[in-house]
Amino acid sequence: MDLFSGHPADLKKSFLNFIGQVKQNPLDKALIVLPSQRLAAELKITLAEAKGCVSALYFADFTRLATEIASAEEDYKPLQKVSPLQNFIIKNILEDFGAEASRGYCFALKAAFLDLSGAQASAQDLITIAQETETFSAEQKEELKKLALFYSKYSERTQNDFSNTYAQMFEAACASAPKSKYLKDFKNIIFYGSYDFTGLQSELFKAICANYNVTVFCPYEDNPAYKFSKKTFEADMLGRAKNHYKIEAAQTALRILSQNVFKADAGQVEGADVKIISVSGAAAELEAAAKQILFWKEERQIDFKDIALTARTLEPYRGDIINIMEQNKIPLNVNLEMPLLQDTFAAFIFNLFNLAKNNFYRDDVRAVITSPYFRDKDELWPFVIKKTGVSAGLRQWLDLLPLASDKDSPNPAAQNAAEKLADFLVYINNVLAKLSAEGTFEDLSSDALGVIDACTDKTQIKADQTQTLQTVQTLLKQISAFGQVRSKAHKGEFLEEFTTLLKEQTFNRVSSAQDGIIAADVMALRGQSFKAAVIIGLNEGLMPVQPQHDPVLKEDYRNLMQKLGYSLHTRADRYDEEKLLFYFALSAAEQSLTLVYQRSGEDGKPKIPSLYLTQTMRLLGQDLNGNKINVLSRRPAERYSQIPPAYLTLSEAQILTCLGSAQNKTEILEAITDPPQNKKDFVSGSFEAANALAARAALTPYDGFIGPKNALAAETEEKGISPSNLQILYKCPARFLFEKVTGREDDIPFERAALPPTKKGTLYHKILEDFYRNIKEHKLFDKLFAGGAAEMMKAFAADYLSQDKYKEYGMYPVMWDITAREMTAYLCELVKNDVAAIQASRLYPQMFEYAYQTETNLKNGKLKLKGKLDRINVSADGKNFSITDYKTKKETAGIERAIFKKAVLQPPLYFEMAKNLPDLAGSSPVTMTLMGIETQGNGAKELTYDEYSKLRPRIADMLEFITDLEKRGVFIINPEDDVCKNCRFETACRKAHAATYRRCRRTQESKTLRDYHATAS
Repeated sequence: MDLFSGHPADLKKSFLNFIGQVKQNPLDKALIVLPSQRLAAELKITLAEAKGCVSALYFADFTRLATEIASAEEDYKPLQKVSPLQNFIIKNILEDFGAEASRGYCFALKAAFLDLSGAQASAQDLITIAQETETFSAEQKEELKKLALFYSKYSERTQNDFSNTYAQMFEAACASAPKSKYLKDFKNIIFYGSYDFTGLQSELFKAICANYNVTVFCPYEDNPAYKFSKKTFEADMLGRAKNHYKIEAAQTALRILSQNVFKADAGQVEGADVKIISVSGAAAELEAAAKQILFWKEERQIDFKDIALTARTLEPYRGDIINIMEQNKIPLNVNLEMPLLQDTFAAFIFNLFNLAKNNFYRDDVRAVITSPYFRDKDELWPFVIKKTGVSAGLRQWLDLLPLASDKDSPNPAAQNAAEKLADFLVYINNVLAKLSAEGTFEDLSSDALGVIDACTDKTQIKADQTQTLQTVQTLLKQISAFGQVRSKAHKGEFLEEFTTLLKEQTFNRVSSAQDGIIAADVMALRGQSFKAAVIIGLNEGLMPVQPQHDPVLKEDYRNLMQKLGYSLHTRADRYDEEKLLFYFALSAAEQSLTLVYQRSGEDGKPKIPSLYLTQTMRLLGQDLNGNKINVLSRRPAERYSQIPPAYLTLSEAQILTCLGSAQNKTEILEAITDPPQNKKDFVSGSFEAANALAARAALTPYDGFIGPKNALAAETEEKGISPSNLQILYKCPARFLFEKVTGREDDIPFERAALPPTKKGTLYHKILEDFYRNIKEHKLFDKLFAGGAAEMMKAFAADYLSQDKYKEYGMYPVMWDITAREMTAYLCELVKNDVAAIQASRLYPQMFEYAYQTETNLKNGKLKLKGKLDRINVSADGKNFSITDYKTKKETAGIERAIFKKAVLQPPLYFEMAKNLPDLAGSSPVTMTLMGIETQGNGAKELTYDEYSKLRPRIADMLEFITDLEKRGVFIINPEDDVCKNCRFETACRKAHAATYRRCRRTQESKTLRDYHATAS
């Protein structure tokens, strides 16, 4: 065996020269064994570029090598595929022995079994170690024996006559290697890039070296960074080498830096082209990397294909990396492992099968039935859900869906949609109940496939999602194989296994661009070299990764077994491997290197830089507080202002122009040459917006100043305005604008434990309307005593608040009973006081829920009002009337303060409306009462007409003022605590923007509005 060792970049050059020598005859076959498929792909490209072709060159990793050797024999059995079946076997072994069978413990056992198998350790070996090791406690010995028992049972149950386990495949390959038909077909067998072997790999390597012409290219140097691979190099390679060639090459500053990073006594390195960048947040790391890549491309003329972007793991960046590189127009080659549930079709399947488990929660149901993949959907279903206010629980769905169509104004389409939705919910509940019952795994898997077929519109599955459908189908096929282990699924087990597997599955999101940069984790890029590289994620916990304690094959057991000769790694070995991986990352850059770390997360919380970074900076003569570090601001505008305009993306330019200084406007516009003119104009418009937002002068369209002749004013002039909308306009003109423009309505679901306030208010109104209408029809107002009215209300309310009514409101029966009792008590208290007041005033309820549209005179014209009056009381002779407006809670403020400070405008507006109603012609207003329902004692707050007459000039002026705001299109913000409370537009109004706040507050309109609000009794 010939052995070549050295720096990864030098090793690659020697390998290419070696291939050139052994391939002088193009027909001679050579086998190249590598540690990863990615390295094989990279070498193929390099060989094709350097040598023109890769004919007669065959590439394999160790698993494929073992499979190819074994498959050439007559008694070959295929390799068992990794599948959920192995975990299920472990779960059943644990259940058989009454042990914990949590998913986490099953995974930990499986990992331990794989390590033991790879180290060629048997269950009997574990028992012997437990029996003969005096340093172990009795508890440790029992624990090891239990592990041996589980390992033995697992080995027995995974072996069969149809396939080979991983260990069996390697054992068969080792036995066949000396006379292998497959191996004898190659003139040269080359091992390239491996620096660590498992026990099984080591045995196969030895068997091949002993019988064939082998050349090994191992990345190894006499350096502390290689401590992890030293044992493999010396025992498996150097000890078998007939010739050992140490590859020496010219030292560069970057190479010296990487070689010295783990040497405690190393001095400062001069001349290394290294940049350190400090950012806040993972996305900012990618942005910084992108700008550095653009710099290398434009200023250093380094091709994209000669640049690498790497991290210990790309998991923190997988959601952003493709998008950020696309935005910066950087071609990218990356293969990301993404959670399967990020695929919208997979999420639909997951939600569908979890509906019953999640108690048919409204958001889950809505996610399923509005999904583009759902078959036979009805466009009215979202309306039906909103209309009925259903919250959760199948019983509530079935109780409330019939309410989708009002009795007073039937909606047949909504009713049909509700019935269709109810049918689906009953269907899916029944099939999920069946899938949750005991049954064979084969039957349950088949039924689940049937549910998917019945509920899925497969025409909506995109081409790139067919793999997702196949993954789901494969999972169900794998679950059906559980029957090999146990005949039937336990209750609830099938759905738990299926949905859990969906959560655990991943898919590959690939970005492939010719001549693009390479992005991969450090493990995947080991042994490769590039002209320039960016290493991101240089923070503690990310690089180095903290090796976890094995809860099964514990550290004491691993240390002892390693001393006994088993190829098992300890936590100390894993720390050494982290050093080697960082060394490989540093070594990947031949000319330029950029290191990026987060000083804080996106939430602003500080983060700790990697110890490896501080060691590297020590060699560069820098520290974390030095001025040589490129510190990028956490604030977007400041950060983008630190970037040359030519490297800004379109969105970054927009943000900079909106939030930052517009001094470099011309430079930025000239730099954005790639977007079409309309996008360029949009960016230019951002400057105007930025200038307007920062201005200290008059109001702008960005402040809610939309000008006269606007649509809102036209609507009010044509159709009128309700008191509730006038209240919003008076409270905050900007909020009124947002409400009208968005047309947003609250979507409040029913609560199982409480009746929503809006539903309760409607129910109170309905009961009181029917109660007083009944008294009116039977002419009982002067005949009832207060106590009799309360008793009559108790009997009357029983029809509306009966026990079975809980279904209509989707509440728990016991909570409905409590609520009904409380409402009845409040209503009885109200009518007891109200009937007494009616008899004393001689003003009797005559009109209920009275719809109106009328006009009232203001100084500069008429104000058209529309709405509904809860109740109008009229004297027997028709000469006087009063108005009652029901409120759930009592108004506690003085009437003047309530009107002006709290914007309770109903009392004055109802007076204005009622005096012009035809049905009240000739009658004079007496009082307007705000009737609080849920109060102890008298809940009435009255405004007499005489009191109103005194306030009317100021009220009229206020109404004139706010309606004039609407006519002129001035919808300014009014950021007061009592106004902003419960406003759903609080984060959209820019009240926290200092310039906007100042512009609005300085206007005469704002001052006048605040003067009205400041009025107090």
